[in-house]
Amino acid sequence: MKGSRFRESKLFFWTIEILAVVAIVFLLLQMKYIFSPIGVIISTLFLPILVSGFFILYV
Repeated sequence: MKGSRFRESKLFFWTIEILAVVAIVFLLLQMKYIFSPIGVIISTLFLPILVSGFFILYV
């Protein structure tokens, strides 16, 4: 079949792979209303976990 050699090439695989990753990142960036609360939760919990880990390790 004509073109099947191209579909089996590494260039085709990585091109499709990169385009899929870029499309996923773009779509996730469009949904800020979903990821804003997750970012707030992570930023709220990060410092206490970091400080408690420091005290457990060095005290």
